[in-house]
Amino acid sequence: MTTPSPAAVKIQDYDGLFAVLRSRHLALAQAQQIESLDEMGKERLRLSALGPVLQALGVQLLMVENPATMELYRHRHKPRDEKAVRMLRIPSIIAPHLFTREKALAANDLRTQKLSPSKRRQIAARAARARWRKARVRVEARAG
Repeated sequence: MTTPSPAAVKIQDYDGLFAVLRSRHLALAQAQQIESLDEMGKERLRLSALGPVLQALGVQLLMVENPATMELYRHRHKPRDEKAVRMLRIPSIIAPHLFTREKALAANDLRTQKLSPSKRRQIAARAARARWRKARVRVEARAG
């Protein structure tokens, strides 16, 4: 019979997490069911492997905010700029009414209004070169 693990353990760093997982592994004596954590090593226990390891050991992680630590680092946390957040891409199969030509043109107009005149000139020059390149290819194709 194994001794029950404590219901909650305070972990403050990666070494502590590895030690708790290792002790849980030894308490359950699951050497045959999952790779030994000693063999796996701390450097191989990455975020992608954490889920299966926790599931095999029958444990969960619970995140609790530490108010004292948050107060120390509050000056580093900047408010989120909603304009900088990318819009999630929704497949047009799900919502074709959200992606119309009119909305795309309106969004492009708003984008160009935000650009500086020199940046608009750069974009226009690049577009003109692309158009001339296409026209040259068509002419060469007809001549050839």
